[in-house]
Order: sequence, then structure tokens, then C-alpha cells
Amino acid sequence: MLGGLARDFARAGLRPGIWGRIEADRFAWAGRVADAGEARAKAREIQRIATANLAGLPARTAYVVCPHEAGTGEKARAAVREALEAARSAPDGWVGYDGGLMGGNAAAAPSASYEARHRAVSRVLADPGAVHSVFQPIVHLGTLDIVGYEALSRVEAEPRRGPDQWIHEASEVGLGIEFEAHCIRTALAVYNSLPPGVYVSVNASPQLVLDDGFTTLFPEGDLSWLLVEITEHHEVDDYAQLGARLDGLRA
Repeated sequence: MLGGLARDFARAGLRPGIWGRIEADRFAWAGRVADAGEARAKAREIQRIATANLAGLPARTAYVVCPHEAGTGEKARAAVREALEAARSAPDGWVGYDGGLMGGNAAAAPSASYEARHRAVSRVLADPGAVHSVFQPIVHLGTLDIVGYEALSRVEAEPRRGPDQWIHEASEVGLGIEFEAHCIRTALAVYNSLPPGVYVSVNASPQLVLDDGFTTLFPEGDLSWLLVEITEHHEVDDYAQLGARLDGLRA
């Protein structure tokens, strides 16, 4: 690191922490901060010092927040590289990046990873071929007859991950209900291709069941063939409210 720039950074009081060179013209400070707000303030100060030292040349700065229990040094370096690339297109040359480790906490914004994750989920929702359904047969043990099918979703999109991971990711960026609803619509769109006289089971979170648009997912007419399975992956805030909702659906 250039001597003058190093001295300026040292005088900024960025302690406790260490400086390191990660590429020819890229440097990183690693240290402990109380929260994303403090990290943001330190990033601003670093950018101010670097811009002044470089005689007007632009300095791009990114801050990466990695909870101490969430990653390795290798993952942290990868997050730094990705964050600095994101800073290239940022309007003022700096950006925050949580690397997916802060649960999509938009309060840490500007967050390159939050925006990128939101775009990835939105692309899946907009692509008619990204989500398709497979149907797992449900067998009556007494007769061995197939009496129903459970609709399961598969996602053909990058990054490759299981449907439960996609739904979790969608929930993290505020699109969980939309993603679940999309999966149900996709399954019910091909219901008529199944053998007659069987039921279909679809999965729905308590949050989706309580949503005003839930019943609009189903076709009109007799729905005795439809089974709604409440997923166990989400906390129920109000069992009385959910129970009343389910009573109405059964009716």
C-alpha cells in the first residue's frame, strides 16, 4: 500500500482491525463492528480518505458484513470481491453487501446481495418454464390403489437448488407468498392430466393460507378433490385466526 495512503488510513482510527492487500489495487480492512450502521460509516470514511489521496481519481468502496459464526475466510474474500464488482456500477461508487448472510435484511441497504437475490427470485416468477410440477402418488395400504397425488415443485433456474431453498430465499426477500402461490397455480394447471377420481395435495404455509388471495388460486366448482397441507416450516402467530380460516375453507 502506498505510504501516504497507509498513514491516512492509520490516522482514521479504524481499530481494532487489520489491513490487507487482496489485489494489485484493492485493499481490505477486516475488523469487528457493532452493526451494519457502523460498517457503513467506516466504509464512507475509507472512501473519503482514498479519494483525497488519489488526487481526484475515483475510489470505489464496499462494506461486507459477515457474522462471525457464518463463514470462513475464503467465503469472506469471495464476498469482498463480489462486493467490489457491485460497487463499480453503484451511483456513488460504494455499496453494502451481506453475501446472503444477513437474511435479506434490507435495513443494511444499500445491499447488493439483497437486490441480486430479489432479482433472481423475480426472474423465476416471470419465466413460465422455470417452475414445473411432479406428482408423487399416495397409495391406500389396504388395496394398494393410488388414491391421490402430492404436488411437488421443481425449479429449473440458476443457481441450482431445491424448491425448499427457493421458497426460503423468496421469503427472505419478501416474495415468499408470491412464490408459493406460483407453485400451486403451476400444479393445478395440469390437474386434469391426472387419472380421474384421485385427490391432489398442495403445500401452503400458514401465511399463504391467511392471505386474501389464497382462494383465488383454485378453480371454481367442486373442490372435494383438493387437499391443502399446511407446511411446518413457518411459525404460526395466531392459531385461532388460522383455525377460523381453515374452517371457512373446509366449508
